[in-house]
Amino acid sequence: MIRNLIKSGVYACLLVVFIATGVFSSQGAWEMNFPLPGNDPLWQEVAVLWEDHWDGKNIDDLIAVLHRLEAAQPDSLAVNLWLSQGYYLKARHQRKERIESLKQAESYAAKAVSLDGVDMTAMKLLITAVSSYADLDYIQKTYAATWVEKLPAPVGRALPELDLPEFRETLATWDLREDIEKGKQAVAVFEKIAGDRPEDLLAQTWAARGNYYLGYYYISVGDHDTALPCFKKGNDYGLKALDIDPHFVPAHYWRQLNLARSIENANILVKARYLNTIMDHLVFTANENTTYFYCGPLISTATIIEKGGWVAEKGLGLAGYTIDTVAMGLELAVIAYPTYLYTHFAKAEVLYHVGKKSEARALMGIILSMDPYQNPFHGPENICVQRLARAFLEEHFPAE
Repeated sequence: MIRNLIKSGVYACLLVVFIATGVFSSQGAWEMNFPLPGNDPLWQEVAVLWEDHWDGKNIDDLIAVLHRLEAAQPDSLAVNLWLSQGYYLKARHQRKERIESLKQAESYAAKAVSLDGVDMTAMKLLITAVSSYADLDYIQKTYAATWVEKLPAPVGRALPELDLPEFRETLATWDLREDIEKGKQAVAVFEKIAGDRPEDLLAQTWAARGNYYLGYYYISVGDHDTALPCFKKGNDYGLKALDIDPHFVPAHYWRQLNLARSIENANILVKARYLNTIMDHLVFTANENTTYFYCGPLISTATIIEKGGWVAEKGLGLAGYTIDTVAMGLELAVIAYPTYLYTHFAKAEVLYHVGKKSEARALMGIILSMDPYQNPFHGPENICVQRLARAFLEEHFPAE
């Protein structure tokens, strides 16, 4: 099922269109917004059931209430958004009805897109649903025009900004983190804020995210020894954030990134020991918001496949993923978020992993030709990706 848009030329054409569009945002770019109207008492039941929906609890009851609302308000954007999310969660937690539930999630997301063409939650739900089961031929035939019209999706900082003078002041330094000394200065401020505000969820998560960048930078220049303490520190801040709110998607995401990177060069026994923990965080993030941070759960899963070998592939099966579904998700990730180079890099890694080496090499070449600062928020990360792409080509295609 794995197909490459590069072969047909569609990938390159869409990329040019999307980059030229220049759709950017900031605060709230990664959030999924599900409105709760006040025009029917049944919405109060929706709110109560949603409050305790974790691990698949209340999903069938939630869907039943939403269908009652649908009977009275079939063209309500809110109803269709909620039903799409409800059926997607049902697919994730009730495997026997997985495909049918994903088709329902797709249908309601597509209707939401038709009702409100600017609602990005609807688009994100559609991407999430179809990438979970459909093949590329179906997606292209059904939604190619929609992708061109509605995408790329807005992007922004990984986390909402803290409403603190010292945080706002250090953002200027943080934005210069391509210079690693500037990055370290900014992260030191993030850590001080986290220390001064131990119950502040965002402060702990920013410290986790900041330390991840430092480690990522050092990996990109080949300095794994210096990277490791950064990832370990980032993991600790991620755990502190989860102690404050165990259902905060960014805390799960940044904790698993730091943990996964901290063991990627460990032996197979260490990787096996932490696999379930890493996959638990990834599955939670994918369940609640697959498109968080450039479809981060899919990107992370691709990296785990490449770095983790058979242990990771076993974990994917336990979590309900396959190589094909990850690959399909990445096809859509590069369309939705073309200015974040790691979406392309992760896709290339998967292509190489399944034996499509010439296609992987071509995509790495495209990465090297792209302007890292076409993305106004994550240019420094893009420069790191370009270093990794060069290293990948030198390792796997040394004579070319």
